[in-house]
Amino acid sequence: MQRTATQQSAECLKTLGIATTFVGYSRKPQAPGVRHKRRQAAGRTVATGPFHRPRRPDAPFRHHPVRLPHLLAAVVVLLAALTLFTPAFAQDTGICDRTEAVRDALVAAIASVNVCADVTTTQLAGVTRLYLHNSSLTTLKAGDFDGLTALTTLNLNSNQLTSLDMSNNTTLTELYLGSNQLTSLDLSNNTALKALNLNSNQLTSLDLSNNTALTHLYLEDNQLTSLDLSNTTTLTELNLNSNQLTSLDLSNNTALKVLYLEDNQLTSLDLSNNTALIAGLLRHGLRRHQVHR
Repeated sequence: MQRTATQQSAECLKTLGIATTFVGYSRKPQAPGVRHKRRQAAGRTVATGPFHRPRRPDAPFRHHPVRLPHLLAAVVVLLAALTLFTPAFAQDTGICDRTEAVRDALVAAIASVNVCADVTTTQLAGVTRLYLHNSSLTTLKAGDFDGLTALTTLNLNSNQLTSLDMSNNTTLTELYLGSNQLTSLDLSNNTALKALNLNSNQLTSLDLSNNTALTHLYLEDNQLTSLDLSNTTTLTELNLNSNQLTSLDLSNNTALKVLYLEDNQLTSLDLSNNTALIAGLLRHGLRRHQVHR
């Protein structure tokens, strides 16, 4: 037996797990005046007056069918679309729109996927290390590191980056940016950093006031004229070779064990508070009588 559109719609909704009960509606034509007489016989008020426009006795009855099957069919299509496509959008799967090198490195870091389209937000949240050194990167897209909420180590050594925004990756503890072309870098949100490599860049200044957890800091071959290390009291190793420093205060860095200061413009340096410095590993390029201990 051929099914009606209403029956087909009901079966589709039932498949989606939606209970449905449809009440058929039809209007049977009545003879002129019949309804009026029935209302009078039942003692019900019959509308009369100047605003009442009774149907002409000779006018044909106009049947206006309720197009319920069409309405139900539209509802079924809408519900099916929401059921099928909403979960995919909710998980925001796929990273194919990210910078190619970042995309490939992420796929390599996730053992259970082979293509960028299969990467989910849950898998991104499990990535802790990302290696992008020697990737010929000149720029990065704004969302390249989105979703990496557990990322602790990022290696971007030996690229050609001129700028970098890591403000959303607050879990980073190790950041390697050596041999790039950075002229500035904002690390104010990366308070968990312990190791930072910025060797061979073009930095003229660097704010480390919020990076109080730093233990290893490498800034060799930059253009720094000054550097405030008063808040980095946990530093154990510091490399400032080949900069343009004229002065440096290390009085708060009492945990220092290794210090490199060759090829600067320092004329004196007070190391009286730095008793933990390991003998023989001090490289400062100063005459011994100019170093106060």
